Amino acid sequence: MSTPQEPPRPAPVAADRPVVDKRDPDELRADLEATREELGETVEELAHRMDVPARVRERKDETVARMQQKVAQTTDVVQQKLAHTTDVVQHKLAQTTATVQQQAGRAQETLAEKAPVVDRTVRERPIAVLGVLSGIIAFLLVRARRRKARRTSRRPEEV
Repeated sequence: MSTPQEPPRPAPVAADRPVVDKRDPDELRADLEATREELGETVEELAHRMDVPARVRERKDETVARMQQKVAQTTDVVQQKLAHTTDVVQHKLAQTTATVQQQAGRAQETLAEKAPVVDRTVRERPIAVLGVLSGIIAFLLVRARRRKARRTSRRPEEV
């Protein structure tokens, strides 16, 4: 095979007269060795292309390595987000706990203030308290029945 650095080879003058190469034997050997190396590389490449199971294994190994890398990256991202979310939740929980404690304290104060008044009212006017409680219970029952009626009337339309 000729390389781009070599001078062009002369063409045969006639079919019965071969081309005489004027290069010295060392140049010819070097050219022959280079040609053999190129041919060896070509044969190796062709052999590799023909070895489909090996190519499939290589592709599988590449894919597995790529997926393992993506899993590792995704795991890192999830862990970072989880740590951040945990911090946010803990902060919100602390805020909510403080608010609930404040509200509970206020409720206890209000109950302490109003309990004697309610107790006295129940003792002095039990019939009035029963009337108010009956009215509240009746209101709640009517409201519950209306809601149930609305829910049952919507079901046939949804189906």
